[in-house]
Amino acid sequence: MGFSVVGFWRHIVTRIRSAGPAIVLALMPFAAVILVWQGIAASGAVNSYLLPPPTTVLSRLAHLVATGELFADTALTIYRTLVGFGIAVLVGALIGFWMGTSAFGEWLLSPIVSFLFSTPKISFLPIFILWFGTFDGSKILMTAFICAFPIISACHSGAKDVSRLWRWVGQNIGMSRSRVVRKIVVPATLPALLTGSAISLPFAFIAVSVSEMMSGGGGLGARMMLSARFADSATVVAIIIVLGVIGVALSAALTVLRRGLLHWDFTVDTVVA
Repeated sequence: MGFSVVGFWRHIVTRIRSAGPAIVLALMPFAAVILVWQGIAASGAVNSYLLPPPTTVLSRLAHLVATGELFADTALTIYRTLVGFGIAVLVGALIGFWMGTSAFGEWLLSPIVSFLFSTPKISFLPIFILWFGTFDGSKILMTAFICAFPIISACHSGAKDVSRLWRWVGQNIGMSRSRVVRKIVVPATLPALLTGSAISLPFAFIAVSVSEMMSGGGGLGARMMLSARFADSATVVAIIIVLGVIGVALSAALTVLRRGLLHWDFTVDTVVA
C-alpha cells in the first residue's frame, strides 16, 4: 500500500478533532493562572515592574512579532538546539552502542561516562567559550556535550540488555556476528535510543538558553538577558512564555516521531505517556 498525503492529513485532522475536549481541559489550568495573574496585577498589590499584567506582556509579544525580532531570535535558538541535539544523538548512540556490545569499550569508557554524567556539565561552559568563541560553536557543542550522556546511558543499557536468546537464534540460522548486530541488536536498541533522546531534548533547549544568557550572541536567551538589564520585565516574561511553548512543541514532535518509528513496539505509548 502506497503512502497517501491526503490520507495522512485526514488522519491528523481526525486526531486533532477527537483530541479537542482533551486540549480544552489541558488549557483550563493556564487560563486560571492568567486570570489570577491579571487580578493580582490589577489590584496593585505587586509593582507592575515586578509583575507586568498579561495585557502588557501580550502587547510586548505582539511588538516583537511585528518587528521580526522574535522570529529571528527564535530561529537562531531552535537552530542551535536541533544541531546540538543531532550531534548528541549521533555521538551518544555510537558510544553507547559500542559500550553495550564491546567488553573493551565498556571497560574503557564506563568510568569516564559515569564521572561526567554526575558532573554539573554547564560548569564547562566557560571552557567552551574560551575554545570556540561566543557565537554558534560554543553553544552547539555545549548542548551536544550536555545531551550526549543520557543517550549514551540509554543506548548502553539497551544494547547490553538485548536478549541472549535472540542473538543465539540469529547465530544458529547462520548469521554472522556483524549481521546479528545489524539485524537484531540495532533494532532492539532503537527504543532505548529514542527514550534517551526524549530525555535529552529538554536539556538541549535548556543548554542553549543558558548559554545564550551567559555569553550573548543572539537568540532568545540573549534577548531575555538584554531586556533584564534594561528593566524590561514585560519582554522577559514574554520570552519565558515563548521558550515554554517551543519546548512543548519540540517534545511533542519527538513523541510523534517516536511513535511513528516504533509502531511495532507495544510499550511505546506506555513509555511516552
